Amino acid sequence: FFLQLFSFFCFFFFFFFKQKTAYEISACLVGSEMCIRDSHCSSTAYYLNSFDRLSWQENQAHALFLVSKPDATAIFAKYRADRAYGDALELGAVYRNKFEKIISLSVENGQYHVIFSSVLAIINGSDTKEVRIISEGTAIRVRPRFPENISGFFFRTYNQQYENL
Repeated sequence: FFLQLFSFFCFFFFFFFKQKTAYEISACLVGSEMCIRDSHCSSTAYYLNSFDRLSWQENQAHALFLVSKPDATAIFAKYRADRAYGDALELGAVYRNKFEKIISLSVENGQYHVIFSSVLAIINGSDTKEVRIISEGTAIRVRPRFPENISGFFFRTYNQQYENL
């Protein structure tokens, strides 16, 4: 009897928590627009554009789970050409990006075309410069990968434009 009761309790416990996990995941699937906005766009902007002397390589690696390698490489090349990585390594400059807002979002054939903005703060000693980044891309659903890409989106195409503030 105790073995049956224990088995029932284990089944009920597992089923209850499995349902909760499924509910949490389905909330993200139902609200794909919120998921892409709140998770994927902000993570992509952060990992492509935020770095300091200790985090630049790790953030680049993380970004490759969120956006296509050629598009990410183009952004990394811009920072290299602008000596941003050198400034972070040699001068201690800190680049911090913060998601701002979705400008437009449309869905067609399972692809999410999104334009969004973020603000990059470049901190070099007591001097801070801000740049608005307008990002545009087409995202698709992929299998979520923890912890690198929990949103389950991936930008197949992605580019950024920069505006000094």
